[in-house]
Formats: sequence, structure tokens, C-alpha cells
Amino acid sequence: MALHHELFQEQKSPNRIVYLSEDFLDFGFTSKASISPAREIQVYNNLPCEMTVLWTIPDTLDNKQPAFRVFPASATLKPLSSCKFEVSFCPDKASQYFYQEVEYYAIKHISSNQVRRLEEAKKQLLSQTNN
Repeated sequence: MALHHELFQEQKSPNRIVYLSEDFLDFGFTSKASISPAREIQVYNNLPCEMTVLWTIPDTLDNKQPAFRVFPASATLKPLSSCKFEVSFCPDKASQYFYQEVEYYAIKHISSNQVRRLEEAKKQLLSQTNN
């Protein structure tokens, strides 16, 4: 139920497990083949464990370099902390509007104790099914 509740909150809501400082970036006018000043976006981790954030930018239809870039492409966030990412824009065409959805994946790290407990539970289940 918490997962579904999470999905109905705004991206910028501090009540989310992972949330962003911005959900929309406007770079304004940028000349062809020039790189815009980087815009900062912050990702917040509200979990009591580490997580890795990975950014993906879908391929363009013509297989060219995407006009938007995120740096760093991934980072590990400590528990209850945040990390800054820089987004830049470099258009390959003049006098065009650009729009791009950029996705991120947040992967929760599990502790060695949790891994050990999972392995023990798995062994116990296997032994019960074999008997």
C-alpha cells in the first residue's frame, strides 16, 4: 500500500522515499552546438540505507548524441542524504524547441545481514520442500 501511496505524490514532495528538487528544467535559448550553463538538480534519499541513482536518457530517433546530459550519470547516496547532479543542454539544430524526458532509477542497497537472512530463509525453504 505504501508503494501505491508513493506513486500519487508529486515528484518534489518531501514525503516520497526518493524525491527531486525540480521536476522540470527550462534552459531557455541556447545557440546551436553550444553548451548551456549547467542546471542543478538534487536527489534526496529518505531511506535509512544507501541507494544508487542511475540516470538514463532515451536514444534519439536518428541515433545522434542526446541534446541533454546528466553528470554524474550515477551516484551512491548515503542514508537520509542528497546528491547534486548537473544537467546541461547542447542543441544540434538552430531555431528548434527541444523536450526530453530523463529517467532515473533508484536502487536500494541491502546490508550483509539482510543478505545472510535471505540466504538462511532460502535454505530453510529448500530443506522443507525436499522433506
